[in-house]
Amino acid sequence: MSTSTSAQPLPTASKQTWRQWAKLARSELAIPNLSRDVTERLQNWQPYREARHVLSYLAFGSELDITALHQDKSKKFYVTRAWRDTKTLTVHELGAGLETHPYGYLQPPETAPIIDPSILDLVLVPGLCFDTSGTRLGYGAGHFDRFLPNLRSAVARVGVTANALVVEILPCESLDFPVTHLVTETGVKGVT
Repeated sequence: MSTSTSAQPLPTASKQTWRQWAKLARSELAIPNLSRDVTERLQNWQPYREARHVLSYLAFGSELDITALHQDKSKKFYVTRAWRDTKTLTVHELGAGLETHPYGYLQPPETAPIIDPSILDLVLVPGLCFDTSGTRLGYGAGHFDRFLPNLRSAVARVGVTANALVVEILPCESLDFPVTHLVTETGVKGVT
C-alpha cells in the first residue's frame, strides 16, 4: 500500500482520479534507489536470466529507470515506438537510434526496422500503478492494452513499479490487458 500523503481513491473512482493519485504518490518516492533495487530483483530472477530477447522501456518522467539492464551483453534489448495515427506500438531493437516523441519520451524513429514481437522472451511494462491481479494503469492512450494480447501466451509480461504503487484493486475495463508478474523493490511475483 502507498505511503502517499493523499488518500488512495476508492476502487470505483475514475481512472483519471487514480492517475492523479498515482502521479502524486510516485513523486514522493526515492526513484533512483527504487530503480536500482528493482533492477537487481530482475537480474536475480531466473526467467529474466534465461531470457535472450527482452522488451524493455526507456524511463519517462518519474518512471523507474531500468536502463542499467541494457548493459547485459548476453541479451538483446528492444523498445517500442508509439504511432500516434494508429495508437499502436511496434518493437524495435534498442540502439537503432532514438527520437523524442511529441509527449517528450524517447523512442525509435519511424525508419527503424520493425521487429516481429514473436521473438520476445520477456516483456517489461511500465505503468503508473498496478493492482494485485495485474491490472495496469497507464497514461490513458491504451497502447499497451492493444499490444500485450498479441504476444505469445508463454511470454512473461512483467509490470515494473514500486511496492507503494501496487494496490488491491484498480478500475478495469474490458480492453484492459493484465500483466502476468509484478516486480517491485521487494522482488518478482506472479499475480493472482
